[in-house]
Amino acid sequence: MRVTITLTQRMLGYIETGTPVSIVSDAAPEQPLAAAISRISPFLHPVTRTTNAEIDVEEHGALLRPGMFVTVDVLHGESEVAALVPNNAIYTDSRAGREGVWLARVDEANAPLEPGLSAAPRGELDPSGHVPVEFVAVEVIARGRLSAAVEGVEPGQWVVTVGHELLSRNETGRAVIQPTPWEHIMRLQQMQTRDLLDLIQRKQEETGEPL
Repeated sequence: MRVTITLTQRMLGYIETGTPVSIVSDAAPEQPLAAAISRISPFLHPVTRTTNAEIDVEEHGALLRPGMFVTVDVLHGESEVAALVPNNAIYTDSRAGREGVWLARVDEANAPLEPGLSAAPRGELDPSGHVPVEFVAVEVIARGRLSAAVEGVEPGQWVVTVGHELLSRNETGRAVIQPTPWEHIMRLQQMQTRDLLDLIQRKQEETGEPL
């Protein structure tokens, strides 16, 4: 399978063969595909000053089909030591003027169980009680449509995606977290404001709580 994208003349200054990309299809927006640019045409269009780049991708069933339009994020600044975090996790501390993430220090003993790993079936991850939280400054070295590659966070660490303002005013350094699967966060980030309001309203109607 081959994906073709358009590059401007300026982009050729920092994008080359082997540059990593993330491919998102409408068929499964929560399952981005990791790939790399396979080849770049050496010819520029005389008017638009653009060229084409091709990305070779393995077959992924219904995720990619011939003729399908997909979204491609070119991670031109990605480093081998970077970790991917949802864009919603990145927060700017207005007091210190720093960009970073809130980390939830969940040790193995208190780590939430994933669905299917406990005796009782669950639809979501379990809450983890009061855990230490800490703001850590990061350097964003590549930013895509849904996620960003950052330095300063280790793979496997828990990052907070909502409630940053509350944590910044919390002086206890601890909080109750509700771990959420990566795929669910990706879906929420793609929703429009109207979609989120409808989702909240349906949830409140199911529980009987007032709006």
